[in-house]
Amino acid sequence: MTSGVPIVCIKYHFRGISVIDSLSTDEYLATLKTGCLKYFELGGERINGPISLLSGISPSPMLLAYHFFSVALYSIWVMFTHPQLVSLPNEKPVYVLATMDQYPYLMIKSVRVACFALS
Repeated sequence: MTSGVPIVCIKYHFRGISVIDSLSTDEYLATLKTGCLKYFELGGERINGPISLLSGISPSPMLLAYHFFSVALYSIWVMFTHPQLVSLPNEKPVYVLATMDQYPYLMIKSVRVACFALS
């Protein structure tokens, strides 16, 4: 009986990720989604805080604001420092890191992501 529980959890986990993927049609929302998942990968308080908010253990508006802005700023950091998937026409997608000539565009995009997060 207990061997079926992990399979159900895995199916639910992947179903939830596919729902998140279907919501990210907007470029800024996709950036925030990637940053949020990378934020959770850091573990520790970056998992316990949002989970305690969602479960109602810690209904603190300050904790909500802290994690909200932490995710938004960490999304911008991820956009600058982590490789991103780039697909060119008739070629395989590859991961590339931002070069110095792309930083002005990324600065403009980071402001738009921050404004999108606040709206």
